[in-house]
Amino acid sequence: MRESALVDAVADDLFTYVLNGDFPADDIAPLIKPASYPDQYDDFDRLVDLHFILDEAVQEFVTDLEQDLRGVKTGTERESTIQRGGINGRIDWGATYQERATTSPGNSGLYVTELQSEAYDISENIVLKEIISRIYSALKNVTRYLTDSRTWVENTWAAGSELRDSFQTTAEQNIHLRRIPDPKPTEPTDRMLTRAASSRTELYRDAATLVQQRQQYDAGDPDAIGALLQDTLITPSGRQTLFELFALFRIIDALRNLNEQEIGRPTYHTLESGREVAATFDGARALEVYYDQTPDDISFHPYTESKGPQSRSDMAHKQAREVADVFLTETAVQQHTKRPDVIVRAGTSDTPYTDYLIVEVKDSTKQDRIRSGITELAEYLQFLRTESGYEFPEGDFGSGLNGLLVVQDLDTTDKITPASLAQQAGADIPIRIVQARHLQTVLPSLLRRIFCLQYS
Repeated sequence: MRESALVDAVADDLFTYVLNGDFPADDIAPLIKPASYPDQYDDFDRLVDLHFILDEAVQEFVTDLEQDLRGVKTGTERESTIQRGGINGRIDWGATYQERATTSPGNSGLYVTELQSEAYDISENIVLKEIISRIYSALKNVTRYLTDSRTWVENTWAAGSELRDSFQTTAEQNIHLRRIPDPKPTEPTDRMLTRAASSRTELYRDAATLVQQRQQYDAGDPDAIGALLQDTLITPSGRQTLFELFALFRIIDALRNLNEQEIGRPTYHTLESGREVAATFDGARALEVYYDQTPDDISFHPYTESKGPQSRSDMAHKQAREVADVFLTETAVQQHTKRPDVIVRAGTSDTPYTDYLIVEVKDSTKQDRIRSGITELAEYLQFLRTESGYEFPEGDFGSGLNGLLVVQDLDTTDKITPASLAQQAGADIPIRIVQARHLQTVLPSLLRRIFCLQYS
């Protein structure tokens, strides 16, 4: 698969991706399509905050904000007071004569005066205060995403730049801004937004536009969010990561499309450092999907036991050679045990996890890379260990469906004639190897057999 095809395949799901990458290139941005928001995302509000502050329009708005606030508009507020003896303010003679006649006839020392003051609570300023508050709170909400030195973080104003510091100081301390009252829960109203949008002052027009856009994002408008992601989606760096995400999202989509009661509906979790689960399902199987992470209660490290870890390593390497002999030709193996690219596991709400799918992904058609992936999978299955011990007995690699290797599409130029899935099954090997172009077709049956049929 070409890189553009990979991006096209994963673009709908990259909303949750905040790991290493960069903003979309011009030739990739048109591939981004609206998805269903916000119900399927565990951290929807925070993700909206992130992409919102990454928007170039927001950066342009905050760049000259401190200077622009010096020209903030005010209205005139008039307050009438009754004074006796002294005079402070402009005398309202009509009100004075009326007050004397009704309350103090003949009192020539009574006056009604009018004091004028600047009023900051005009519609345009309420809209302005709202958007500044939203940007300020969004920055605080996404700090967790902005601490690592990733390419996209380094290229945004929101990550420790002078502009960010300047904006935060302005939002907290600017004297004009502090005089504007905070918007009420029902504000800004549509009328306020209309007034700001039609203002002669660019600051207010921009504020109205950003508030209206943010309201659309909060409502989960797919077209509005799709337009936002055209410029702010974080595209993974490197084909290998793209290919891993391709496999991850195809697995999640296949599970969702099974429409099995045991599986249920997915909730997508943010793909970030330190976050383990990539998706959870609300069905009876309590199913979880992990990407480049290992659940806390399992590991893949060799442990010393009565027969020693080398015994299992030998078994893993022996099995890897047999699988490679079926799918390819002669092979040499070496120990790789780290962690799989994708882990899918299921149990029930009352019992521990009992069923696993371990997935390794290789963005390659080279035999040595495929052989390496086979070895890694064999080791993962042999060394999969839960709190109660190894998941499979020594020399046992599961049902034959617990290990899946996803590789790039092979053709005649690769000088490989790979075994079909039927041939692999006929050879009774415990690992299935699938080319990218076959993955979407193969997954439904594979996943149903692992997580539905065994459960029924």
